[in-house]
Amino acid sequence: MAQTRDTLLKDPATSDSAASINNCYANLLRMWSDV
Repeated sequence: MAQTRDTLLKDPATSDSAASINNCYANLLRMWSDV
């Protein structure tokens, strides 16, 4: 978490959007794989 927060503070625009998008896709893939 510390590293993520550091990157967000350094570059909130790209880091935040990229991280959120990656998390969304990861969650969707997990849900689909479970189903």
